[in-house]
Amino acid sequence: MTKTKAVPYTGDEKEVLHASLDRHRDVVLWHAGHMDIVRELIDGATGSHPAS
Repeated sequence: MTKTKAVPYTGDEKEVLHASLDRHRDVVLWHAGHMDIVRELIDGATGSHPAS
């Protein structure tokens, strides 16, 4: 995972909110990027082909 900007604990509410949302967005995208790998592992282990 790439380094993300730390979420500030103090400061403008809008700045804190945007930083927090950016951090959570990065995590979701990181997890979604690994879903293809998980699907391939499951497909290979079960011999099934799940619907796309």
